[in-house]
Amino acid sequence: MKRVALAAILLALAVTAHAQNLGPSVEISPTWTISNEMYAGHVKTVLTMNYLTVGGVIDGKFLEGRLCLMFPVGDFTRKTTTDFLGSLTTTEDTQEISDDILYLTLEGLFKYPISKKGLTWFPAGGILAALNVVNKDQDGNELEKQHLFWAKLGAGADLKLSPKAVIRGRLMLGLRFLTEAESDAVRSAKNAGYDAGIIPLRLDAGVSVLFKL
Repeated sequence: MKRVALAAILLALAVTAHAQNLGPSVEISPTWTISNEMYAGHVKTVLTMNYLTVGGVIDGKFLEGRLCLMFPVGDFTRKTTTDFLGSLTTTEDTQEISDDILYLTLEGLFKYPISKKGLTWFPAGGILAALNVVNKDQDGNELEKQHLFWAKLGAGADLKLSPKAVIRGRLMLGLRFLTEAESDAVRSAKNAGYDAGIIPLRLDAGVSVLFKL
């Protein structure tokens, strides 16, 4: 419930914002997937978590800013594939995600709008920071907070509803910078002679309603 309350406050704040071209707006993004692929030697593990974001957008002609709350939904999935002497073994399990995980996300995008036949679309790229404000396990114990950062690239499209209202859809692929602990783990595995790495990806699918000032 506290996440819902925080989301409502953030949405209320969003309608007071000011912008260069299109003004205050609210956004509800469909569930997006964040996936970590980790491999070392003969073992590859893919961890997948689904998140929902609710927040506000401030938009200009070439710049777009976004402030949202992000929290997990559904279950955490782990898929492990072992390749031993040409024999592949795959196991998969799911685990319920703790309710007490919450991020505040700050996103800045550069874009280049192209208008054609009443539809405006734009390639876009930028940076997203996810600040971990709540991180507890299922027993309510405080865990170390981890702030995460992505570089993102994708595209969006605007459909004008009226002279003052626009619906915006976007699809973005992000690659996360590794945390210090992840970098250390990869380095240790490589020093031990393993072919190792971590590939953390995210796929964002968002829909926004924007209003002109």
